[in-house]
Amino acid sequence: MSSIHQKFQEINLGADDAPIALPQAMCIQAAEANRYVIIGVLVNPRKHNMRALINQMPRLWGLGSQVVRRVISPSTFQFVFKSEEAVQMVLQRGPWSFSEWMLVTRRWFPNISDEELKTITFWIQIRGIPAQFLNRETVDFIGDKIGQMVDTDFNEDVNLTDCV
Repeated sequence: MSSIHQKFQEINLGADDAPIALPQAMCIQAAEANRYVIIGVLVNPRKHNMRALINQMPRLWGLGSQVVRRVISPSTFQFVFKSEEAVQMVLQRGPWSFSEWMLVTRRWFPNISDEELKTITFWIQIRGIPAQFLNRETVDFIGDKIGQMVDTDFNEDVNLTDCV
């Protein structure tokens, strides 16, 4: 039995072979077919149940069977959506967690790097800015001090007395 185990350990499956170059038209078609994809990475793969996660997340988003699920590796998965609106809804409502652990979720694009799959974007609400400093520049300045800013949701035309 150990010789069979040893032989399985020595199987190469082409890992040392030269990469196969795909025709450009095939690459373009594949990118088009995957235009509505979110790629995700488990923050702690030993604690996550990948199967449960990929089955439950579309239900949590209210999309159920409308999403194709793919396991890419033990810690990476993809969700393929039917529309741009569905992708945007999921990304805008994030960040997401499952079983008390955060998930890294990103819009997929060709050649996405491992580095781009190591951060989680959060919405931060800043309160308590004195009225005389309450403007977009102050909000952006504070946001840059907290971390890398992606976007600001600040409307200078809102009359604060109307919100009371």
